[in-house]
Amino acid sequence: MCAESKKATTPTTVMSASDVQVNLETFYLIWLDAAVNVTDENIESQKLLRASINYLEIFDNDEKCENYIQSLSVHDRVVLIVSGRFGQFIVPRIHPLRQLSAVYVYCMNKTEHLQWTNRFQKVNGVFVKLKDLIDQIQFDQKKRNTNQTNEELPFNIFNSTNAQERSSTGMNGQFVHSQVLIDCLLGMQSTTTLKNELVAICEKAYKGNSAVLGTLREFKQSYSFDRAIWWYTRDSFLYRILNKALREQNIDLLFLLRFIISDMKQQLKKYQCSSRLKLYRGQLMSVDELEMLKNSRGQLISINSFLSTSVKREVAYNFLMDSIHADDTARVLFEIVVDPKVGDIKPFANVTLLSYFPQEEEVLIMLGSIFKLGSFNCNSDQVWIIQMTLCHEDDHELKFVIEQMKKNHDYTNSEKSHLSFCSVLFEMGKYDHAVKYLCNLLNELSSDHEDVARCYDMLGDVARKKDKLDLGLEWYSKSLKTKTKKSVTNNNPEIGKSYVNISRIHRKKSNLDLAMEALKNALRIFERAYDDEHLDMADCLNSMGYIYMEQKKPERAMDCFQKALTIDEKHFTACHARLGILHNSLADAHRGLQKYEKSLEHANTALKIFGKSLPNRHYQVGWSFEIMGNVYEEKKEFVEALKHFRKAESNYCSTLPTNHRYVACIKKSIERVSKQIK
Repeated sequence: MCAESKKATTPTTVMSASDVQVNLETFYLIWLDAAVNVTDENIESQKLLRASINYLEIFDNDEKCENYIQSLSVHDRVVLIVSGRFGQFIVPRIHPLRQLSAVYVYCMNKTEHLQWTNRFQKVNGVFVKLKDLIDQIQFDQKKRNTNQTNEELPFNIFNSTNAQERSSTGMNGQFVHSQVLIDCLLGMQSTTTLKNELVAICEKAYKGNSAVLGTLREFKQSYSFDRAIWWYTRDSFLYRILNKALREQNIDLLFLLRFIISDMKQQLKKYQCSSRLKLYRGQLMSVDELEMLKNSRGQLISINSFLSTSVKREVAYNFLMDSIHADDTARVLFEIVVDPKVGDIKPFANVTLLSYFPQEEEVLIMLGSIFKLGSFNCNSDQVWIIQMTLCHEDDHELKFVIEQMKKNHDYTNSEKSHLSFCSVLFEMGKYDHAVKYLCNLLNELSSDHEDVARCYDMLGDVARKKDKLDLGLEWYSKSLKTKTKKSVTNNNPEIGKSYVNISRIHRKKSNLDLAMEALKNALRIFERAYDDEHLDMADCLNSMGYIYMEQKKPERAMDCFQKALTIDEKHFTACHARLGILHNSLADAHRGLQKYEKSLEHANTALKIFGKSLPNRHYQVGWSFEIMGNVYEEKKEFVEALKHFRKAESNYCSTLPTNHRYVACIKKSIERVSKQIK
C-alpha cells in the first residue's frame, strides 16, 4: 500500500541500486573453459576484458553455457571465449544463433584448432597467448561499438493499407505508443537528482570495473546539458545503456535517462541542419526483419533510437561490408533523404563539432523520427539498398491519433506530467509500472494535494483491470471520500466519476443493484453539471449498458451503447480506442439479440480501430476475438469459433494474470468448442 507523506516535491526515485537488471548493456562476454578460474593469469585477465565488455559470465560446462546463451534475448549479443576442447563441440551448435556475435578460441595448439574453426564465420581467431586474445577482443569490440551495424535497430511500422490491416494490428498500436511514451518523457521536468540516481545504478552495475567507474566519476563531475551529444558519441557506458533501454523500453531506466534524451534533443534543435541531405546507415538485420520491411513498402517506419548516419556513402558501406553476418541475417544500407524545409520534423544535426570523435562526419537524427519506406534493391554484393524519406509531423494519418492522446494525457503540462506518464503506462497495459510510479507520486504529495484523488482513481483502474476487485473498490472509495471532503457543492462532476468507477466494481462483483444505484447517483450529478453531450454522460451510459447486458436486457444495453458512441464520436477521432471499446460493446449486444452479422461488423470495426491505437497484445483486442468466437459458436461454425477463441486466449494470457477470470473463461470456451469439433 502506498504511504502518504506531507512533502510535496517532485518524485524521482523509482529505481534503486537493488533493482538493477543483470546487464544494462547489449553485449555479454562469456568465457567457457575448464581452467577459466584456475590460473591467476586467467582471473587477472577477466578484469582487463571487462574494460571492453562489462558483463562477464564464466562457465566450465558446455551444456550450461549453451543453455545460458539460448536463454538470452535475440536482441542481446554474445562474445564467446572458448577453449579448443569445448569449442569444437559447442560452436557448431550455437553458431546459427542471432545472439552470437563473435567467437575467440583460446587453446594450446593453434594448428589443430584452425582446422575446424575455418568452417565458422563468427570465429574471429585462434589464440595461444592470452595477451593476444585480450588485445584482439578489445580491438574488435571497439570496431563493433563504432560501426553499430551488429546492434539491432529498434523500429515500429504503421501500415495503413487495408490488405495489411489485420496483420498490422499490433504494429500500429506499438507505433503510436512508442511515440507517445517518448513525448511524455520529454514533457516531464528533469531534476538535479536524476543524474545522481543514474550514477548510483551504474556504480552497482559496473562494480569492480575500474575503467568504467573512472568514466562514471568523470560523468558525475563534468556532465552538462550542452555536452549531451559529446557523451553519447563517446564509446562509454552512457551510449550503451541508453540504446538498450530504448530498444527494450526499460521504463525505469528511461525515466532516469530522460534528462539525457531531452538535452540531446535541445542540442539537435539548436544545430539543426538547414539544407536537404542524403544520408547513409549500414545495418545488419535479421531475414525476418528485412521481410517485414519489404512487405511494408510505402508505409511509415518509426526508429525508436537516435539514428547515427554518415554523409559519405562509402563510409557506411565499408562499415557494413566489414561486419560478419550469418545465414539468417542480411546486410542493409539505408539511403535516407532528410529535408528541414518540408515542415515540422524531429530535429537532425551534423554533430561533427559536438561529437567525441570530431573527425567523423556524423549526422544524428532524433529518437522517434518517422520515415516513409521507398524502394528496395539488392546489389551484386548482396546488400539490400532501402530508400527512406524523413516525414514531417503533419504528413501521416497518425497525427490525429497522437494529437488526441496528447490532449487526453496533457503531458505538455509539466505540473501534471507524472500523472500523465502513469496514464500512458496504463494505456500501454504496463500496469505494474503504472502502480509503481503512482505509489511513488503519492508518497511525495501532501495529503490535501489535488492530484491525490486522481492517483487513487488510477490505482483503482489498475486493480480493476487486474481483477483485484476489493482493492479496486478500496481505492475508488478513498477517492470518493477525498473528493467529497474537498467539494463545496453537490454537483461536482469529479464525485460523479467516482460513483461511476465504484459501479464498475459492483458490476464485476455481480452486485448489480449496488452498481445501478451508484450510476444513478453519478447521473444526477452529471445532469446538474453538464449538458447531455459530455463525455462523462457517455461513460455513465456505457456503464448502464454493461449492467443491462448482465441483466440479459441486450436491447436496453444496445440503446445505451449507441447513445454513448454518438457522444464519443463528437469528441474523438475515428481511430480512438474508446470508440473501439464501444464497438465491442455493441457487438456483444447485437450477439445477445442474435443479430450475428451486425455483431461481427462491430467487432471487426473495433479491431481496425485497435490496430491504430492499441498494442498488439491488449485485452480489448482479445475481447473482440472472444465476441467473434461466441458468434461463430452460436452459429455452430465451431472451427471458426475455435480459431477466434485461441486468438483471444493469446491476448489475454500475455496481458492479464493467469488467474484472471477472462483467462479462465476463454479456456472453458476453447475446451467446450474443441469437444464439438471432435
